[in-house]
Amino acid sequence: MKPIQPFPHRAPQQGFVLILALIMLVVLSGAAAWAAKAAISGEQIANNLRTVLTAQQSAEMALRYCENQMLAGNAAGLVVNMDGAPAPTQWQTRINWGTLTNPPRANTLPASVTDSVNSAGFAMGLRPQCMVEELRLAQSDMQKAQAYLITARGYSPDYSADANGKTKTGTEIWVQSTVRF
Repeated sequence: MKPIQPFPHRAPQQGFVLILALIMLVVLSGAAAWAAKAAISGEQIANNLRTVLTAQQSAEMALRYCENQMLAGNAAGLVVNMDGAPAPTQWQTRINWGTLTNPPRANTLPASVTDSVNSAGFAMGLRPQCMVEELRLAQSDMQKAQAYLITARGYSPDYSADANGKTKTGTEIWVQSTVRF
């Protein structure tokens, strides 16, 4: 009888499995890193969209407030003097909206209006503003028509501005409408 050898002769290992495992590890790590980056980018996009929509809602709230005040006959204190200009231009000058050094010509919504909205979960940084300027219409058929240009601006919760009123961070949304009586 022939003696049994404990280990038959094997070919030397080449390390192919180890190299394949390392390549797979690198590929999977890269895929995981890409997926994490895509998730973070998606979250940033969603956050930016949320802040823009918050500013849009804030501006719409200011516009609706000034429109309602005008329609209710509460124009006193709302309408800005046009200083002899043929068309409304006060809204175009940023300093008229108020800065750290100049008082605003625009109307800031009262806290009672913005706080009632905030209690419903609407996040707000600065209170929105609106400015009302008279539009001078041509009179037709001997009718006197009054019209007003209402400009409103709203801000995202993370909004901040420099001393000149220019946006540093966050979002600022402007909306306009006209009201005719």
